[in-house]
Amino acid sequence: MGIPKFPMHNVHFYKSMKNVAIAVVLALSASTAFNVLHNMPRKHKYANFYTNYDPMVSFYRMMEGGYLDSCPPLKAAAPTPKK
Repeated sequence: MGIPKFPMHNVHFYKSMKNVAIAVVLALSASTAFNVLHNMPRKHKYANFYTNYDPMVSFYRMMEGGYLDSCPPLKAAAPTPKK
């Protein structure tokens, strides 16, 4: 019979690999949660906003308010949004 292995053989390696596995699982779950809870609702909000967005209405509103230096303030009626 040979000498029995030391009972603490490879304990550091196994604990380190367990910590790495836990870190990978936490990183993947955190990135997935951020994507689902933050990015996807923002994409839907932007999509909903730009389906009804008319840039000319915003342009005329900025002209009437005098916010554009390149255009004089417009006093005429701005076009109404199309529906």
